[in-house]
Amino acid sequence: MGAVTTGNNNRNTEPNAAVAEAEAAAATDEGALTRAHLAAVTYVESHLFEPMTVKSIADHAGFSPSRFSRGFTRLQGESVMAYVRGRRLEEALRRILNEPGVQIVDLAFDSGFDSQEAFTRAFARAFGHPPGRMRSLGVVQSMVRNKKRSGSEPKIHERIEQVPELTLAGLVQRFAPAQTAEMPAFWERLDAFRGFEGQLDDAVYALPTKGHPEDGSLDYMVALRVDPRSSPPRELKRLTLPGSPYVVFRHLPHGKAHIYPQVLAARDLILSRYLPASGHTLGSSPPFGVYPQGLNVRPGSFIDLYFPIRGTS
Repeated sequence: MGAVTTGNNNRNTEPNAAVAEAEAAAATDEGALTRAHLAAVTYVESHLFEPMTVKSIADHAGFSPSRFSRGFTRLQGESVMAYVRGRRLEEALRRILNEPGVQIVDLAFDSGFDSQEAFTRAFARAFGHPPGRMRSLGVVQSMVRNKKRSGSEPKIHERIEQVPELTLAGLVQRFAPAQTAEMPAFWERLDAFRGFEGQLDDAVYALPTKGHPEDGSLDYMVALRVDPRSSPPRELKRLTLPGSPYVVFRHLPHGKAHIYPQVLAARDLILSRYLPASGHTLGSSPPFGVYPQGLNVRPGSFIDLYFPIRGTS
């Protein structure tokens, strides 16, 4: 009887081991795709106005074009070349807003279009206004690019919250668009400072602190919430956010992919669709995100993205 029991245990264990092995292989493959995705984004940003194809980008990332293209679309929410064209249009918008003398026809050819007319049509589809009109409007909410999304969309829920004054202590670093791949490592540096006296919770608070329109870079902060009377490690910069009403978008990521591309997709969707549809007028306080597990996403976890508003109606 004991021998039979042992045999049954082996038969039960072998499938479980096979499942575990398959899950580990899938996780490894997903990690490789995510690293390739971030490397590809960095490559695109560094060579934005040079000729490129799906194959040339995939070769740089170390994947076949078909496999890379499928993974990129799933992680980014749009195809490889749609991302390239979109980033060129976003850079054209940045130049329109910051270089009064730039000519639309020059932007068209710099962005890879055969004519000013084709560029104007694509620009209007992306931002809701033609280039000349956007120049007269200046910085407006509609400057967020409209995207033709592929694959499943992030799950997002909305609420209103009155946020009290927050005191944060964290790291600040300037990032150019071509430095996307460096962002996860920057987040991980914060872990070394956890556990000091005065830290109030384990969540990571992330926010831009200063933009640099001349090159599209920004100063970005990842921080921990602290008691305002505490003395955090000297390597951490303190920042106090005033109390304010916020519209909060809760993003429910899935646990099968790296969190960072999911965060980017959710942020883009919130800015292009959810925030305009909410009808709220943005306030002057900084927007920020709250990540309860940092970048260690787990099934069932959530991320809250806060945008200040002037009223709750």
